[in-house]
Amino acid sequence: MFLALLISMRTSNAALTNLGKVAPSPRGFSVTSPGTWQTPLGTPRDWVDQGKDQLTDWKYSPFGTTSFQSGFGQHWHELRKSPNPADQRECLRLEALANQWRENLLHRYPDLKSAPDTLPASQNGIRRLLDLAAKSGIASTTLTTPLVEQLSGRKPWDSAAARLWLDHRKKLLEEVRSISGIPASMNEELAKEWSGPNLTGFLRNCSDALCLEARYAVEQGDIAKGLESIRTVGNLARALSETRNPTLICVFSGSTTMARTRDITFQSILPRIPADQLDLPAWEAALQSKLQTPAEFSECMKSEWTYYMLNYILPALADPAEPNPPPDPEYLVEAYTRYVSDMARDHATLALSDLPSHPWKPMVTSGLSWRSQQVCMYIGSINFRMSWERVQLRASLTQAAFDILQGKPIPNDPIYGRPYQWDPKTRELWPPKGPEFEQYHIRPIKLPKL
Repeated sequence: MFLALLISMRTSNAALTNLGKVAPSPRGFSVTSPGTWQTPLGTPRDWVDQGKDQLTDWKYSPFGTTSFQSGFGQHWHELRKSPNPADQRECLRLEALANQWRENLLHRYPDLKSAPDTLPASQNGIRRLLDLAAKSGIASTTLTTPLVEQLSGRKPWDSAAARLWLDHRKKLLEEVRSISGIPASMNEELAKEWSGPNLTGFLRNCSDALCLEARYAVEQGDIAKGLESIRTVGNLARALSETRNPTLICVFSGSTTMARTRDITFQSILPRIPADQLDLPAWEAALQSKLQTPAEFSECMKSEWTYYMLNYILPALADPAEPNPPPDPEYLVEAYTRYVSDMARDHATLALSDLPSHPWKPMVTSGLSWRSQQVCMYIGSINFRMSWERVQLRASLTQAAFDILQGKPIPNDPIYGRPYQWDPKTRELWPPKGPEFEQYHIRPIKLPKL
């Protein structure tokens, strides 16, 4: 039905604006419709699609085209990047259709609505950081190889080289410092701009630069300045991971930044502070991320649903020039929406300790066409919760490290309630033993001798 409508009314928006208002009707068997001939190996349409994609993926293929799996939505993304005015008009049309489709779905799934973004752009930390990254470029904050090796302890410290590098970037670091103190909120426009690696790389470089600044300050005896530099990194990381309407990349970027800064601080900064000037609770506060709740994971998944719907799925499905659309787009959209809605609802009242008894469940795709199942490989089959759990375990490992440094009892992990592994001889702190923890691939923390 959808494809026939799309083909017959390729330039009409009105024909598509009602999509999502009602759930698609259950599909029954029809002798005249091969798409309903379900077998254990799919439908005849699925067999044709799989054979076509295998042929186009073959390196000797005479067609010179890409398969559905690697090419779905490619035309839509080319429109977004095109400077051609006609392409930009079509891009805006598809975006409007996608947004209307999403609004129709939200009338039936109001639990997927995100909190409105009320922060003005000039007061939004993520907006300011994106603008600074675009203005300055990732190279502006990239440490030289010798400085990286010095900061990690692989080469002797060169105070003059560190000062020279920092002096040339003093204004830039002051801008980063000013951004770290303001609230942050993710919205649809910012999520689009974050899609590339540039901001993540810029954030990593900024955190390394501030760690270099902290190391230099401590070497000069200015402990307060060093602590303030690390606190700036912590504020940036927390602004991302604790932002309003967070996407998972916000949470992951914040966690990775905090863990990287923690390792540098333990290895290169804290050991150089005289014991009578070392305020461990203050350094812990600078480096510690709060443990999130499963309800906050629900909010992440709502934001992910919005991001994927508006930036990937719905515009490509509404695009009449999409070369290989799934034959059942409405069923694909409904299945993914229901999956995220159920997940958000199920996690809203859980505690971290409840997660082992509520294992993650992948999206059920058995009733969808093969091509729709290929789309779901990227949106419903990846265990996002395991990655989110890893963030919580990594944050709690940092807390355990500071407990050890301050002579407190070693705590248990917050999900499984198992004790962390501490080796006083090697001074390595590991996650608890057990197959449950092997899947997270969390590296140990090397604690300094203070």
